[in-house]
Amino acid sequence: MNLFSAFSFGSLIKTFLPGLVLFFVLLVYIELFGYWIHGYLGIFVSLFKNPLLITFISIPASIFLGVILNSIVFSGLSGYLLENKHQKNNKSFYEFRKYVISKTNEKMSTFFDLSEEQKEIFKQTVDPRYFFLHKESLTNLMYLRESYWYYLEFQLNTLVAITFGMPSFVAALIVLKSNSIIELYTLLLAAIILVVVWYFFALLCMRSALFNLDAHRKKELSLLLGTIFFEIEGDDINKKI
Repeated sequence: MNLFSAFSFGSLIKTFLPGLVLFFVLLVYIELFGYWIHGYLGIFVSLFKNPLLITFISIPASIFLGVILNSIVFSGLSGYLLENKHQKNNKSFYEFRKYVISKTNEKMSTFFDLSEEQKEIFKQTVDPRYFFLHKESLTNLMYLRESYWYYLEFQLNTLVAITFGMPSFVAALIVLKSNSIIELYTLLLAAIILVVVWYFFALLCMRSALFNLDAHRKKELSLLLGTIFFEIEGDDINKKI
């Protein structure tokens, strides 16, 4: 396992940057919590007076928070937000994809002369998308993944981080109003702008993430079909020779 692959461009995009957003969101929550207990704001002022300190804290914290955030998104949110919607909007494609995978599994299980029970185990555990590993370099496969999936995870991670921070942003505006730093109409206007910007940002992220998922699924299936096709063609040529 290459540990340095964790610091590739794709990994940096999908974990560190959303983690940095979440880090500052948590600072806002901590600041608000301190205000409700002690009645004054001071954490941000103290931190930004010491840029080396906030840099020293933010980098490892952002990586750690980014990994946690990505784990949460990967463990269920990506399926709930994207996979289900994509499958619903592309039923014909997924039926075709399921057919291709099942036919590939069927051919492989017949080749190994498996029993019915073993065929079921084979169907549940073997992923035919990995059959082309002996034909394609790992660099090409990583390029295919980083081209779409890493950006998809970055979009979802960032969206979740900002959505998590929305209540804190609204609460911060209320705190500013209670301290007479801003007027009531300014508070309402800022809150409306904040919600509208978040809505369009969420819409943009979801549409872009769906596009990336769609492109990745189709490229992946094309790679599988191409590998199987040229493998069959190669066998036919060898038989003729």
